[in-house]
Amino acid sequence: MRCAPEARRRFCIRFQTSGCRGWDPKTSTRLNAAGLARIFHIAATPLEMLELLLGNQAAGIRQFAYGIDERPLIPAREPQKVV
Repeated sequence: MRCAPEARRRFCIRFQTSGCRGWDPKTSTRLNAAGLARIFHIAATPLEMLELLLGNQAAGIRQFAYGIDERPLIPAREPQKVV
C-alpha cells in the first residue's frame, strides 16, 4: 500500500533508524553517525549521498524510508480459526 507523500512524512517523522527491519545494526550505526537518526532524514537525503554512505544498499533503504516495501508478506504463524 502506498500513501500520499505528506501523509507518509507525518507518519515516518517519528521513527528512528535504529531497530528498523530491513537493515542490520551496523547500518543504523552508520546512518546515525552521518546525522540520519530518523527515517525522514533518509527520505530527504539525495540518493547519491546515501550511496556514498551505504553503497548498494542505498536504493533499497531509501525506498523503505519512503514507505515502499515490495517484499512479500509472510505470516509468522498460521491464522487462527474463528468460531
